[in-house]
Amino acid sequence: MLLIVTNTNDPTTDFVVEKLKADNKPFRRLNTDLFLTETTHKIHFDGNYNLLISDRNGPLDLNTIKSVWYRRPELPKVSSQLSTPQAVNFAQVESQYVLKSIYDLLDDRVWVSRPWAIRKANSKLDQLRVATKLSFRVPESLCTNDPVEAEKFIRKHGKVIVKPFKNNVIEEGDGTSWFIYTAEVNEARIDQLRSVCFAPTFFQERIEKDYEVRVTVFGNKVFATKVDSQADKNLVTDWRKSPTNSMLWSETQIPKPVETACLELVKHYGLRFGAIDLAVKDDKYTFFEMNPNGQWAWQEIKLGIPMTEALFEALEL
Repeated sequence: MLLIVTNTNDPTTDFVVEKLKADNKPFRRLNTDLFLTETTHKIHFDGNYNLLISDRNGPLDLNTIKSVWYRRPELPKVSSQLSTPQAVNFAQVESQYVLKSIYDLLDDRVWVSRPWAIRKANSKLDQLRVATKLSFRVPESLCTNDPVEAEKFIRKHGKVIVKPFKNNVIEEGDGTSWFIYTAEVNEARIDQLRSVCFAPTFFQERIEKDYEVRVTVFGNKVFATKVDSQADKNLVTDWRKSPTNSMLWSETQIPKPVETACLELVKHYGLRFGAIDLAVKDDKYTFFEMNPNGQWAWQEIKLGIPMTEALFEALEL
């Protein structure tokens, strides 16, 4: 039995679920955002643990779980009967603790990937250090909340990019939200740097590209797709503005040393999955970052790359 840990709004999981059904592979989807509102749980210890969760699909004995796909869990929503911030916070903190305990109790199962490995691998700053050790070319980078240091960095490189570490989505009070894309900053915008003092800001030298490559690793399998981002002026800095434009994507091959370095990067963090973004200029590869839980289903949908099959192999299904 496979346990999928995710949330209700996850298209990649929706895609995989259809594949699981078609292959008659047993699974249960745990949407953590509904953990307090549509799921009940019982963790009983009497010398041995009895782990039971129930939702609209019925009860599930977690001791029957053989593999866990830790996909995209979210903070549990709370009952509307909890009216104070203190009560809401208490319920969410306690539920997060219980969920983590469930993951710990299932630690001896097959995971893609373990939560602690994903947390460690999410450090973009540490990724730069590890990638350098693996002989990747890495952009010169600066994290600072000092406008003076930011100005020095921009004047040194002329053109740099700025991107968030973690919070890619900003939610407004009215329920609307907007996505923060990687943006270019040059000397003409130095007068806007005063706002750097309000939060850590991540700058990197701007890397010239012929094209970009997304390397997706499942276990020991490596898939590489080329994105012709420089062919569209709106995507030169960040192809995520149109990630599913199939005209820009094609399956490609990468040099063996680059493939090996990607595998080693994923292995270093104890992961079984990684989505790695590279830039290519004159056949030289530059490492940007790795997402330890990135999106990938659109590549299978658009290009026919058998990634779901590789995921099932990594999960030992």
